[in-house]
Amino acid sequence: MGNRIFSSIFVSRSGGSLFSSLAVAAVAVFLAAAPTGTKAAELYAQVGPADAQAAANTSNHHYHLLALRNAPHNLAAQTYPPLAGQSRGELYSSTQNKAGTNRSTPAPLTTFYPADLSQTGGGSVLTTAVSHPVYVNCATPATCWGNPAGFLGDLGKSTFIHLTDQYVGSVANNRYTVGNSVSLSYRGRSSTLGMSDLLSILHSAVVANGRQTGYGHIYHIFLPKGTDVCASGGSCYSPDYPSYFAFCAFHSSTDYSDVGHVLFTVEPYQGVPGCQEQASTGAFPNGQLADSTNSTLSHEQFETITDPDGSAWYVAADLDLYGSEIGDVCQSETGLPGAVQLNSKPYQLQLEYSNASHSCSFTN
Repeated sequence: MGNRIFSSIFVSRSGGSLFSSLAVAAVAVFLAAAPTGTKAAELYAQVGPADAQAAANTSNHHYHLLALRNAPHNLAAQTYPPLAGQSRGELYSSTQNKAGTNRSTPAPLTTFYPADLSQTGGGSVLTTAVSHPVYVNCATPATCWGNPAGFLGDLGKSTFIHLTDQYVGSVANNRYTVGNSVSLSYRGRSSTLGMSDLLSILHSAVVANGRQTGYGHIYHIFLPKGTDVCASGGSCYSPDYPSYFAFCAFHSSTDYSDVGHVLFTVEPYQGVPGCQEQASTGAFPNGQLADSTNSTLSHEQFETITDPDGSAWYVAADLDLYGSEIGDVCQSETGLPGAVQLNSKPYQLQLEYSNASHSCSFTN
């Protein structure tokens, strides 16, 4: 599973705003990976403004939201206040830079299978990658989310992950692995995080993990129950504020001036209506919370691999699905409980879209 690295973030923040930012942010802590066969050391540190400053200086920030699982597939029908005036393309792909929002205008194409993904932007994909779980405010991840690191390991050794072969141009085995984990303690009076909070947490984790960045690394930020989060465009994960509750998770990329290009996902608590998986039989091989977490995590992992910056594989020919990525097209399609075997272990997960079969699938 890799080593676990510990650092602490102590934050004093004012409440009341959905877009509150850090008042005191992280000073990064570095811990080299422990030698094989030894237990990684645990580091706890008082932190300062370095990470907040790094977050404030990011550029080319892209994010792609996973809409509520029980929402209609055509998100234009939604009436969430934060989404007013946003097109489907803006909801599914926003880039925060001087150029503004991209991918908001469909480019009509002619194809027999309009739901197929297109490499319209010619952007980067991940032929190999190491995943790094980042656990926030939870000493024992198994009680908060299940076993994300174990799931990522099984996914990387499965035949399911080979569905990405057709998009990334590789058929090699064991090319998506799990590396170090980072645990962060984050204290504050407000339970709602803004994008500046997330970018500060991410920066601290990256530096603690030896500044491993670029297209060979993915950081997965797991948030505990009761923590809300809002994206820069105004959309929120907020089960306790239903009128603002618009997404379950997202994957993202950003450029820091000191550590470079970083790929990451944000994984809020999935054990809530609208995000948790539903089984017709009521059975979950790993429990409803764990399988819901794993299903969302797999969605974001597949989309980070095939469209890390919003400029690679997505639907460009179907106006209703325009901007949808490999997981979005199949968001409501789940297999029977226990039917999905990853590395000989059962999981209940959503399907992913295959251009090869023009369908939602568990195989290439």
